[in-house]
Amino acid sequence: MSISGSCPLCGQQPQIPLDLGFVRCQSCNLALRPEESMPLRQPFEYSREWLQWQEASVHHHRRARHAFRLLRRLPGGRRALDVGCGTGILVDLLARNGFEAYGLDSSPVLIDYNRQNKAGTYFLSQAGDLRTGDDQPYDLVIAAHLIEHLRDPRPFLNNVRSCLSPGGYLYIETPNLQSYSPHSIWRRRCGGMAGGYDHRILYSPASLTVLLERAGFNVCRLETWTYSPLLLRHALGAAARWVGHKVQPPDVPTGPTGVVRPSSTKRLLEAVLNSTIVDWALQGFNRLSEVGQRGVQLGVLARCREPHPAQVSFESPSALTP
Repeated sequence: MSISGSCPLCGQQPQIPLDLGFVRCQSCNLALRPEESMPLRQPFEYSREWLQWQEASVHHHRRARHAFRLLRRLPGGRRALDVGCGTGILVDLLARNGFEAYGLDSSPVLIDYNRQNKAGTYFLSQAGDLRTGDDQPYDLVIAAHLIEHLRDPRPFLNNVRSCLSPGGYLYIETPNLQSYSPHSIWRRRCGGMAGGYDHRILYSPASLTVLLERAGFNVCRLETWTYSPLLLRHALGAAARWVGHKVQPPDVPTGPTGVVRPSSTKRLLEAVLNSTIVDWALQGFNRLSEVGQRGVQLGVLARCREPHPAQVSFESPSALTP
């Protein structure tokens, strides 16, 4: 079943238009963006400037530490695979703390950088190919901010099951659709739909849970959270656009080969937004924004059900109440 224009859970055509070209499925509470509505029509090529920005971003390091604090407490083996590992921040953390950690990414620039600068073992891989040169199963597969880029998540989840040991874990992070509201100025600008120039499907906690259960996983833990720098970055960007200034975030591609290098003023602003003082000042607001599973980020830890089938059928139809 092609899901280029239909919901991957119920097969119906989404009917409720949202921002940024997304359309929500009323039955399953997820949102799809058709390919013709994608702001970025060609694959993003990772430049050295983008890599440096990622490494300097407190937000990305904070996100990796958040995941690590959860994953290090998991029982069982310590063989872990991070799919779409980016600059290897989480793989490095895992490898330095007792894990046999592997990273996969489709970018030669990132893999070369990680091999030279990060702990762990890294492999260049095409999207959907989880092979790393041996047949040993993994105890943990990590997909942080990957599943929202996939037009069809089902083959990926089947591939994850095929490389997990029985009872192994899958950890997913993705933008939280439930944090978005068209009736709130803040949630419309800074919710789970903010950014994401190559995001294709956005999930709520309920819809991602159903997707994983149909793929043969039991959800063990689900949480949402909001990071401080993300709040102010999107809020200030929206304010600047409102008063007529042209603002180009450092992660917005401007062509097939690179990104805009931020000005010195913008780098200073980034430093202020990423400061500990700003983080402390927004802690209360962050926690308030997470009430009712409405934090900007969604994290799910799921365990592979036994027995371990090679493939899982997704064809059982049912509607999901948000």
